[in-house]
Amino acid sequence: MATHTQDDYLVCSEYEEQIGSTSAEHPGFITFKHANGNHYFAWVNDGHIVMRSEAYPDADKMQRGIAAILKNCDLPERYRIDEQHGAHFLCLMGGGDHQAHTGNLENHSEIGRSCPRKTREELHASLLFKGKDFADKVVHLSAPAAAAPAEVKAPVAEVKETIVEKAAPIAAAAAATVAATAAAAATSSSSEKTTASYASSTSTQVAETVSTGGGMGWLKWLLPLLLLGAFAYWWKSCRGATT
Repeated sequence: MATHTQDDYLVCSEYEEQIGSTSAEHPGFITFKHANGNHYFAWVNDGHIVMRSEAYPDADKMQRGIAAILKNCDLPERYRIDEQHGAHFLCLMGGGDHQAHTGNLENHSEIGRSCPRKTREELHASLLFKGKDFADKVVHLSAPAAAAPAEVKAPVAEVKETIVEKAAPIAAAAAATVAATAAAAATSSSSEKTTASYASSTSTQVAETVSTGGGMGWLKWLLPLLLLGAFAYWWKSCRGATT
């Protein structure tokens, strides 16, 4: 991934080599004069380059550039993201037309540019020190793709086997219940029929006995014999008493 050098920015390694050159007036910046005679600065955080500057012909103009950064760095709408040659850059724009510090552009509003990043997520991470809400407003990240749902469909054969295994005990229990209910119903029905038949038969026999005398007809022959026997016993007893 090539470092973008358009508009007279130095490659990032040049700024990183000067990471210890902290500005006395602005602790969040490093300033240095390059061997090419121009002045440069970089907005830094925790030893990392947030924004780097183009070349300034003198220190005074460089200080104006830092002032422009400080004036606009808290305004999310002043940021822009450029994508060039597979790299992502976070750019900070000044309000209105900004003087071209290199002298090669008359109307130029860009006042700072990040080092090239591979992804937008890296640009977002570089601004988290200013708060997540701020970083979210400056670098809009697409919502993460929803995770693929876990596979819940088993092969058809496995589903059938599972259904059969789970249904078998239930079917057996249901069949047993139906059989028991049918047997009880059959027994109850048979018992009711038997009882009804017995009651009907007994009722018929009693009715016949009452109406015809049935087995009680022999009493009319036994009664005289009993009376005769009783009279003979009495007569014998009386005779024995008189003698």
